[in-house]
Amino acid sequence: ARAVQDIWKAALDDASLTVDTGYVERIILYPELYIAGTFDRIVASWDTGELYIADIKTGPNAVNYPHPTAIQLAIYANAPLLAGPIPKDGGTTTEFEPMPDVNKDIGFIIHMPEERKAEVVPINIKAGWEAFNDICVPTQKWRRRKDLIQHRISAAAWAPTPRLVTADGAGGPQDPPPAAP
Repeated sequence: ARAVQDIWKAALDDASLTVDTGYVERIILYPELYIAGTFDRIVASWDTGELYIADIKTGPNAVNYPHPTAIQLAIYANAPLLAGPIPKDGGTTTEFEPMPDVNKDIGFIIHMPEERKAEVVPINIKAGWEAFNDICVPTQKWRRRKDLIQHRISAAAWAPTPRLVTADGAGGPQDPPPAAP
C-alpha cells in the first residue's frame, strides 16, 4: 500500500500538484436538483495555488472513454454547496459551506490502471458542464414529470373473446364471452 501511495504522489509531483488535505472525500450538494456526490480530492497547483477537482480512476478505460468523468468532475467543480466534514467513524452533518473556487474548465484524472503505474491526466470539465446542462438536467426534469398520464378511461381488465377459425381460414361462430369472475 505504501508503494501505491508513493507512485501516486510521484505522479502528482510530476504534474506540480499537491492534495489540499482539507478537501478529501467531501460531499457536494445541489439541493434544487436533488443531486449529491463525493469527490475524491481537490488539488492545488504548485505554481499558482489554483485549485482543481481530481478523481482517482483505476479502470483501464478511464481515459479512453472520458465522457462520464468529464460530467462527473464538472458537477463537483460547479456545485453550490459543500457538506461539512463527516466524522471518521460515520454519521451526518448539518453544516454546509460554499464550494471552494476551483477551476471550472480543467479537472484531473489520477489514473492508476495498474498498481505500480500512475499518471495525471487533464480533462475538459467545461465540456462536461455543457453536457450536464444540455443533456442531464433536461433528462432529469423530464423523468420527474407527473403529467404524462392524463386520466384513466377504465380500470377493467381486457379479456379478448376468442374467434374460431376453420381449416380453410374462414371465421366460425363466436364463443360466448367468458363469464366475469
